[in-house]
Amino acid sequence: MADNVSITAGSGTTIAADDISGVQHQRVKISVGADGSATDMVGGAGAVSSAVPRVTLASDDPAVAELEAIADQSAFTIAVAPTVTAGAYSANDCLGGKQTLTNAAKASGGGGRLKSISMFDEGANGLVDTIDVFIFNADPSGSTFTDNGALAIVDADGPKIIACVQLDAIFDTGDGKFLTKTGLDIPYVCSGSANLYAVAVHRGTWAPDATDGISFTYHVVRD
Repeated sequence: MADNVSITAGSGTTIAADDISGVQHQRVKISVGADGSATDMVGGAGAVSSAVPRVTLASDDPAVAELEAIADQSAFTIAVAPTVTAGAYSANDCLGGKQTLTNAAKASGGGGRLKSISMFDEGANGLVDTIDVFIFNADPSGSTFTDNGALAIVDADGPKIIACVQLDAIFDTGDGKFLTKTGLDIPYVCSGSANLYAVAVHRGTWAPDATDGISFTYHVVRD
């Protein structure tokens, strides 16, 4: 098949053009397709079809690295249901002991950002005091966190603390309580594993209804 077309000057045929600074620029309708075929391109936004040309970014384009970094981030939810005491807690007692936030990072030594923490209490027993949650980037193995025992973080574990988040928004669900803290953007890098660790502390006096009635949810974005 011959690809070249001969044009003979004449009259009676109108060619689309655009006058730009006194010079006529021919308007050309674009088509796409393999050799020997042509499909007119479609207009509008968001179309995905054989009539839409693909755009490929060069591998050394900074935009490629930025897009890859965004795509590699992933939202991740970690749920922890500690065993608690179905009985009275004093102010500043640990609630459920040490929590392990498994796979808070994609790999050991990885990181991310903590976005929110919530807690649900199934009991309807009048919880009104806030809960503080200490977050550690490494296992606070030097401290002993006993459920229903007083909080005691030893000095060696102090540098592992990356945040203390107060769950100060308390909502009555009719048959329980929902506590939460949103709008967080706390960066972290896990040390020694892919996990974070947490300890919840009740700042008032309270008596949960059941040993399995408390649950925590941590929302993170892993790098």
